[in-house]
Amino acid sequence: MNAADLENAAVADDRDPLKILVVEDDNAIAKLITMIIEKSGPYAVERASSIVTAQERLDQGGVDAALLDLELPDSSGIDTVRRICGMHPELPVVVLTSHSESEIAQQALREGAEDFVSKGTSIAIMLDRALRYSLERKRVSRELERQKTLFESVFRDVPDAMVMSNTHREIVLCNPAFKTIFGYEPDELVGTQTEALYVHQNEPERRAELREVTLENDQAGANTVEYRRKNGEVFPGETVRTIMQDFGGKPLGYLSVIRDVSERVRADNALRESERRNREFAADVAHELRTPLAILRTRLENLGDPARIDPLVDHVDEMSQLISQLLAETDLEGLQVKPDDIADMQMVCGKVAQYFAPLVVKQNRVIEVTGSDKPLLVNGLEAPLEQALRNLVQNALKFSYPKTTVTIDIGEDRSVGVINRGDPVPDELREKIFERFLRADRKVTGSGLGLAIVKRVMDAHSATIGVNQTEDGGTEFRIQFPPES
Repeated sequence: MNAADLENAAVADDRDPLKILVVEDDNAIAKLITMIIEKSGPYAVERASSIVTAQERLDQGGVDAALLDLELPDSSGIDTVRRICGMHPELPVVVLTSHSESEIAQQALREGAEDFVSKGTSIAIMLDRALRYSLERKRVSRELERQKTLFESVFRDVPDAMVMSNTHREIVLCNPAFKTIFGYEPDELVGTQTEALYVHQNEPERRAELREVTLENDQAGANTVEYRRKNGEVFPGETVRTIMQDFGGKPLGYLSVIRDVSERVRADNALRESERRNREFAADVAHELRTPLAILRTRLENLGDPARIDPLVDHVDEMSQLISQLLAETDLEGLQVKPDDIADMQMVCGKVAQYFAPLVVKQNRVIEVTGSDKPLLVNGLEAPLEQALRNLVQNALKFSYPKTTVTIDIGEDRSVGVINRGDPVPDELREKIFERFLRADRKVTGSGLGLAIVKRVMDAHSATIGVNQTEDGGTEFRIQFPPES
C-alpha cells in the first residue's frame, strides 16, 4: 500500500474530521503542531497540557489519535506512554521526542505507541506521515482483531467438527464440536496424523488416494469421506478443506470442516430404495398388462362391426402406448453417456422419418427431413436419441392439421427441430410442457409421458430442448446439442 492509498484509507472526503488530541504543555510547540496538523488534512485538533487532563478527555471517547509529549508536568519519560497506552490500548499514539530521546522513542514503540516524531525542522512532513500511517496501522490491527474474534467465535460455537493441521497433516487444533462428532477430547489427537480419523487409515494405497483427494479439493467444494469415531463407529462426513496461507501465499496448514451426514445419507438411501421399488412395480405391472391387452385387441378385431369395435380398439391402443412409455421411462433410469459414445443424428432423423412414413401416408400427411445433409455426430447413444425423436414426431402428428407436413430439420448449429403445422402451444404451458403426465389437450389421446421422456434423454446427453411458435403459427421443438469437442 503506497502513501496515496493510505491517505485515501485514513481520510475519506465524506466523513467527519478525525479528532487528534495533542498532549503538550509548551504553548508555542502546541500551537505549531496544531497549525501543521490542520493544514495537512481534515483534522480537528484538541489540546491537553497534562497527563491527567489527557486521560479525562480520552475517557470521554471520540478521539481518533493522540500526539504525546514525553515530558509533562505530571508525568515524564516512558511512564507517560505506559499510562496512556495502558488505559487506551486501542488508541493510535504518536510520541513527540527530541533528538536525544531516540532510545526512549524505541522503547515507547515496544510499550504500545504506533510511531514517533522528532521535534526538528522536518516536523511538518514527518508529523503528517506519522499520523496517517499510525491511523492505518491501528485500523488494520483492529480489523485483524475483529476477524480473529469472529473466527474464534465460529470455531467455538459451530456444530461441525473443525480440524486444523500443519503442512505435514499433523493435527494442531480441534474445536469443541470435534468431541461431539468423533468422541475424542479436542486436544486428544494433537500431533497425530489426520489419517487416524479415516476408515481406511491402515491401507497404504487408500492413504495415498486420500492425500490426492485432499490436495485436489483444498479449494474445491465439499466431498464425502468415511470417518471412524473413537468407539469404532463408521460414519459419512461431508468435508470442506481449505489451505491456510500467510500474507505471502505460503501454505501454513489446512482447515477441515467436517459435518456428520449420517441421517441425510440414510434418508437418501431410503428414498432411492423407495424409488427403485416404485420403478420395479411400474415395470412389472406394465409387463403383466402387455399380454392381456394384446389378446383383448385381437379378440375385439375378430368381433366384426367396426363402427362399434374401432373405438374400443383405440382405447386398447392408448393403454398399450401408456405401458410402452412407462417401460421406456423405466429403461432410462441410470442412463449414462460415455465419452466415446457417438451417434449420427442425421442418420437417426432419416430412420425416424422412414419409421413414420406408412402412418403419415395413411393419415394423408407428409413427413420430410430438411436442412444439412452432412453427418451430425454427437456424443450420445443412438437408441434413446431415436426414441426421443420418435416421441417428438408422434407428438407433432397428434397436433398437426390434416393434410399438413411434419418437418424434421437438421440445423448447421448442431440442432435438430421437429415442426408441425397446427395450433401453437399456449404460453402458460411452455414452461411445464415437459412435466410427466401433462397433456396439453385432453381431447387428444396420449400418456403424458412422451415429452417427459424426451427431456430426460436430452438431459442425459447434456443437450437442451425448447418449444417455440413458428412464423406460420405452428410449433417447433428444437434440440440443441453441445459444441463438438
